[in-house]
Formats: sequence, C-alpha cells, structure tokens
Amino acid sequence: MNKSLTIVILLVYLMSQKAMAQDSLVSFKDLQFTSNFEREAFHNFFKKNDKSQYLPLLMSVSTAANKTEYSHVKNRIDGVNNLLMSTGIDKKKPEKKIKAIYDQVHSTMLKKYEMENRFYEIFLSGNYNCVTATALYSLVFEDLRIPYEIKEEPTHVYLLAYPNAGNILVETTTPLFGFINFDSEFKVKFVTNLKNQKIIGTSEMEQKTTEELFNTYFFKNEKIDLKKLIGIHYMNDALFKNDHHKIREAYEQVQKAYLFYPSERCEYLLVNFGALLINEPKLQPKEKSRLIAQISRLKGHGITNDMIKGEFSNLTQDILFRDNNKYLYKECFDIIQSGIADRELANELSYIYYYENGRVFYNQGNYVLAKGYFQNALVYQPNNVDLGGVFVNVIVQSFRNEKNNKSILDSLTSYQIKFPALKENNNFNTMVAMTNVIQFGEEYRLGNANSGDQYKAIFEKMLLDNNNLNVSSSTIGNAYSSACSYYFKRGQKVKAKTILMKGLELAPDSYELRTRQQMIH
Repeated sequence: MNKSLTIVILLVYLMSQKAMAQDSLVSFKDLQFTSNFEREAFHNFFKKNDKSQYLPLLMSVSTAANKTEYSHVKNRIDGVNNLLMSTGIDKKKPEKKIKAIYDQVHSTMLKKYEMENRFYEIFLSGNYNCVTATALYSLVFEDLRIPYEIKEEPTHVYLLAYPNAGNILVETTTPLFGFINFDSEFKVKFVTNLKNQKIIGTSEMEQKTTEELFNTYFFKNEKIDLKKLIGIHYMNDALFKNDHHKIREAYEQVQKAYLFYPSERCEYLLVNFGALLINEPKLQPKEKSRLIAQISRLKGHGITNDMIKGEFSNLTQDILFRDNNKYLYKECFDIIQSGIADRELANELSYIYYYENGRVFYNQGNYVLAKGYFQNALVYQPNNVDLGGVFVNVIVQSFRNEKNNKSILDSLTSYQIKFPALKENNNFNTMVAMTNVIQFGEEYRLGNANSGDQYKAIFEKMLLDNNNLNVSSSTIGNAYSSACSYYFKRGQKVKAKTILMKGLELAPDSYELRTRQQMIH
C-alpha cells in the first residue's frame, strides 16, 4: 500500500464498539457524484428503495459509465447466462454447475488480475481483482438463482455457493494478492491507537501478534451481501485515489462506501481522509465549511469539539479578519450550522461567529452593529465576564448620539432582564443609575411628578446598594434641581427644600444645587 495512507494521522481515531445508524456519519445530501449515471443509480437505490439494481451501482465507481455502456454490460452478462442455460446447467449437480459457471465467466470475461481495478474495467479490458470478479459472479448467481454467500477475510473476498449445504468455494483470485494490502507501519499504528484507547487490553497485546490483532479488529471474518460488496468496491476506489494523491476524490468515495457498508474501516478512513483533505491549501472556504460540518459527526471517532472549533476559527481568521468578507463568512457559518447535529457544538460555533463579527465591527467603529452581534453572543455565554465588559463598552459608544434618554433606559432595562450577569458590571450599573436620574429630572420638567418619583426611587436605591457608582455631580444636580424647581413654582417650598437637600447630600459639589439653595434662602 502506498505510504501516503500511513502518514501520522492528525486526528486520532477512536474505535466505536456500538453499531452506528447507517446515515449517522454520512448523509445522502453530502455525496458528490461524478456523473448523472451515478446520481441516478444512488437515487434509485436509496431514495426509491429499489434494492434489485446492483449492476448500475457497481458500474458507477467508474466515471466513464453511462446508460449506453450499462446496456452493453448488461447484454454481455445476460449473454453468458443465456449460454449457460442453453447447456442445461440448471439440471446439473451443484459441483458441476458451479464449475461450468466458473469456467465460462473466467474464459469469456476475466483476462488479467490487476490490484487497482474497477468493476466496469472487466468489460473494457478483462482486468479484474477479487472484489470486482466476486461482484461479477454474484450477479451471475443472482440471475441463475443460485444461493451464495460473499465471505470477507483480511485482504480478500470470495464466494461460497450453496452455503450450509455444499459450501462450494468460488475463488476469484489467489488470497495472496487480496483486494488491499496494508503495510506493517499502518497495522502497527492502527493497533497502537486501539491499545491507547484501551479497546485492546494488555494481555491481548501480549498473547497475539500485531498481524493477528489487526485482522481481528480491522476486519471481521463474516459473510457480507452484495450491497456491502459495493461498499468495499467504493472503499477500494477511495484507497486507490489516495495512493494517487487525489485526497478529495478519496474522501468522497469513502463517504459513498459508508452508505453501503457502515463499517469501522469506513469510519477510520473518513477520519483519515477528512484530516488530510481539511488541510489541503487549495480547499475553497465553502468546501471547507461543508467538510467541517461532515467531520463534526465523527465525534467519538477521533474528532473533538475543540478540533472543529479550531477549524472554524481558522476560517474566521482567513475570511473575516484577513479578507474582511462578512458575506462569505456568513455563508460558511450557515453551511456548517446546517450540517451539525451536536447542539452543544453548534452553540459554541454560534458564539464564535457572533463574537468575532462584533469584534470586527467594534474595530471599525460601527458600534451599533457591534452591539447587535455581541448581544447575540451573550445569548450563548451570558456569564462571560470579558464579553460582558466589551458589550458594556459598546453600549456606551452606541448611545453617544442617542437623544432619547427613555429609549436608552428601556434598552438597558431589557439587557438587565435578559442578561442578569450584567448587574455585576459596575460600568453597566452606573449607566443604569445615570439614565434613571436623568429620566427622573426629565419627568419633573414635563410635569410628571409621580413618574419622576419612581425613577428617583430607583436611582437612590441603586446608590444605597452600591457606593461605587460613578454618576457625575452635574447630572445629579440637574435632575434634583428640576424637581426642586417644580415644587418651588407650585409654592411647595418645604417639598422643594427637601428635594434640594437630598440632592446636595448625593452631590455636594453640584454648582447648580448650591446656586438654587441660595435662591431658596
């Protein structure tokens, strides 16, 4: 096997011992088809639930396959079957029947064994390997209604005709060649990973060789059906493409393989090829976003939330900060969010998205937009002290040109309710106190004494509860002076003096209040 597959995998694989749902790691919508013929074959099988049409799926691995070639291949297979039937094969004993089929298929279709081979190539050149030849014999057996099993062993597949009765072995190639050879370095790393994850115990490591452990855990000697054989066919093609350094194509093929055969090998290769692909320098942002979403489903198979957040942070740095492309950044974020099933991870990425957008707008001096993004970020981390401090600073900046104090106060009140942790921020509390005392003065200037007293009570309680609030003397003086004036004009001098003295108690340095005190006396 090519060394490229045995490089140190950046994302460590954790073998899952539980059966996974067929579409848990790969979704049909993730697939990238190489031809309309392949797309239609998959659609018929997975969407229309037509489980009888295996030939189009076997041919689809090759990009050259199409409907015309499909008809040609089907006619050739039908021709062999018709010829066999014409010899009275159905009346022969099982051993002779199988021998006749084997000889006819081998002599007319199978010319030369090639390790790297796709099913369709049998009909172009006669080249085959054990997977493609086994698939061909399986189709013939299906048509001739001969019971069979496909057996999978380490590095090899073959057929048993009349299982549990005659158990006639149909060996398409010598097992020495197999359908994939894994070198010793790959096997050692695979077994070491499983030992580190305590899937393989110390005693088992001591009792068995690396070869035995690899065969036990990487393969399962079991019977498979034609559907799973199609999965192996796609898996092989993925490995062949990886050996030719076509990482993207390898990853796409192993995704298809998983839908047919959701095996531990496919899970391993999804992690492996996904790790290689995500580091491809020519990968476009939207493609990388789709890949991040897909890889996120491999949590528990070597992928962690921190890895996904790290990749998203890299996208953020490149698209948002380096290129200042906010529209593309949103597109990438939406792509990732739509493909993530883990809500905890989705929330963590949402926080990054809103926080980093807020930071960009803050740096650009657009405090109104920054405030909106930081507010959204607080929804996901309402107790984040650093974010709370930045949010308060943005609030201050965004209200610089706001003339309507009541509007500011309403906004601050809503923030208090939505994000209770802000009440621990002294700057935020100072803003709330200041807007309340300002509103207290405005209500009195408008003649609304009852409303004014409500805001006055809130302000004074805040000062009583927190002596660290930094409300300017001039602001306090202006408000209490307005209330004093209100009562003085109405002849309520005692009430006016009481308000005045309270104001001086809170702001003894207020020039306005001292001036009004002299006027009253």
